[in-house]
Amino acid sequence: GLARYRVDVGLDAGFTSFVAGWQNRHVGVLTSATVTGLGEYTNYSVRVRAEDNASNSSGFSNAVTTRTLDTMAPTISLSTPTAGTTFSTPQSVPIKATATDAVGVAKVWFILNDVVVSTDTVSPYQYNWAITGANNGAYAWKSTAFDAMGNSSTTVAVPVTVNIDITPPAVALTTPTAGTIYTTPQSVPVRATGTDAVGVTK
Repeated sequence: GLARYRVDVGLDAGFTSFVAGWQNRHVGVLTSATVTGLGEYTNYSVRVRAEDNASNSSGFSNAVTTRTLDTMAPTISLSTPTAGTTFSTPQSVPIKATATDAVGVAKVWFILNDVVVSTDTVSPYQYNWAITGANNGAYAWKSTAFDAMGNSSTTVAVPVTVNIDITPPAVALTTPTAGTIYTTPQSVPVRATGTDAVGVTK
């Protein structure tokens, strides 16, 4: 009667090399076995033969090639903006992410204050954030990378501030005085004072 199965788990379809401990592995009469120490998203070939109590052996079964699952999440980081940056002028701010994966990055999310505002599927991964004085406030940028298996990882939040001056300067004419009448030819000085929270430029 059947005494045991012997299993080969090869690193290639030709069975020229094997997973450690899995060349002619005795598994008793079990019809399933767990193989540990396999790599992520890697092809392995498996074949089996049977032995009876007299150690008579069948030939090898047909070989089956299978691929392990990709369970490793991508790595991702935000290269810009720098944490703590304050933007004081209207502009388009490039939000740039760098993402890598053992198999491939499927998509990258750009997340502003925990809301996904853009998805990019092609490297280099970037979103252009247009800001004006209407955007004044504190913000936190994050980015999440996904691979084809749905594994994902998210950056730490990068805090930034928008503080664009939207208050117009104050200006007043100091001379001439309202109602002044000039009765002779002359050069009349017209003087003004201007103030602004940030500074008067002209």
